[in-house]
Amino acid sequence: MEDDREVRTRLFDSTVRDYVVSLLFFAILYVLSYVILCKLRKTSEIDEYYKDQEEKIVYKVTFWVCTFTLATSVGAALLLPFSIVSREILRLYVDSYYWQWLNASLVHGLWNGIFIFTNVSLFLFIPFAYFFSESIGLSGNSKGLKSRIMETALRLLLFAIIVIGFVAMLFLFFTSRSPAFLLVNTMYYLPFLYSCISFFGVLLLLVSTPLGFARLFTVLGSLIVKPKILRDIDDELEVVRCEEELLTRKMEETAWSNGTLHEMKLKLEEYHSKRLRLEKKIRASPLRRNLGYPVAMLLLFLLTVICALVVLFNTFRLVTGLKEIQTVTKTDILLSISGHLSSLRVIEVTLEIVLFLYLMLTSLVGFYSLPPFKKLFPRYGDTTVTQLIANCALVLILSSALPVLSSILGITNFSLVGEFGHLHWLGHFGLVLVYNVVFATAMVTSLVNKFSTSILYELYSHLRTLCHRRRRGSAMNTRPDVVKFE
Repeated sequence: MEDDREVRTRLFDSTVRDYVVSLLFFAILYVLSYVILCKLRKTSEIDEYYKDQEEKIVYKVTFWVCTFTLATSVGAALLLPFSIVSREILRLYVDSYYWQWLNASLVHGLWNGIFIFTNVSLFLFIPFAYFFSESIGLSGNSKGLKSRIMETALRLLLFAIIVIGFVAMLFLFFTSRSPAFLLVNTMYYLPFLYSCISFFGVLLLLVSTPLGFARLFTVLGSLIVKPKILRDIDDELEVVRCEEELLTRKMEETAWSNGTLHEMKLKLEEYHSKRLRLEKKIRASPLRRNLGYPVAMLLLFLLTVICALVVLFNTFRLVTGLKEIQTVTKTDILLSISGHLSSLRVIEVTLEIVLFLYLMLTSLVGFYSLPPFKKLFPRYGDTTVTQLIANCALVLILSSALPVLSSILGITNFSLVGEFGHLHWLGHFGLVLVYNVVFATAMVTSLVNKFSTSILYELYSHLRTLCHRRRRGSAMNTRPDVVKFE
């Protein structure tokens, strides 16, 4: 009797501890997301919303929803690194009392919690925030907050009917079950719906991530100070100063219309910010200027090569049959965390986490480089509420698909936990093989085009300069001599 009571007491303490750690984890993510969105939101829009009490409430609710969604996105992106690190810590400190809170039940609870929060955010909170911010009230009723809530609820109901009908059509198309199965098992909607959303996110990553591998070199080159032989910042700064001074004189000496004056002010602010960035780069130390750029490019090149080799090796293993698609059942989840510990070393774990974070960075860079999503890129202090909602929804789809992508490409051997490991299409061998082949081909093609285009452009520039010098030299030689009289 006492042993049974002690077991129940330990189980209760462990459960409470897991809930407290999960709450602290999400609270930290929520505060971080709130700070990020406060830096991004449009300042002039806040003053407009805060003039009316009703608009103020709508704006606050929408902003809280965006913060919750962004916190869920960050949590989904950090789930896999956190799980890998906790597994390695438990492997190194098996008998340590201070690290026992990083147990399998905590990891499993975090994965399930993020899965629930992701579905709630995608299918309830984000649509509610968008409809609520765009609502004006039902026609025929008195305008007010209650009328806007009723309109939002009606739109949500119509949205739910459309989504349920669409999911039912997809389910009946891809499975051999009868329509009566959906009527009896209504709880089957949510996992299948999220399976469709995750598949869409993985397809979106298939387009954006290979593009991000090549685009990241350009982005890093614009942020880091290049050596003087590659970029003459002094000449650029002088040109920007002249342009800024010329534009300032035009604004002072001539009377312009309001629209033209506003455009000129925006252009002047752009020149001013560009001048400040160039002045900051000029003040960089010689060591940073001559050593920082080559080291950063070398590290980025090494990460890209390692990631490409991992993907190609994973594709080779799939083609030759050395790797099989493993499906994790609910009874094997805890074994996949604890029984897998001895196979990893610290270097391997570090490499897995670095490659995963690099994959996440390249996916974001490539995503915002795509033409349909360039306008959605959030800008510091100039992002509207609608843009915040759209960005939070898209980032949530991408971040929740990142663990699935890393598992498909063989970036990590960690088994997906919870409902993430029970996606309907993840066990399809042909689909996974085709995805690896297409991803590897797109990645290699994008990198080859990037470097070959840059090399050809540099060769063309040098040849053009050389031809120009030869023409000048031949013109000087054919010029008639000038006779000088003393």
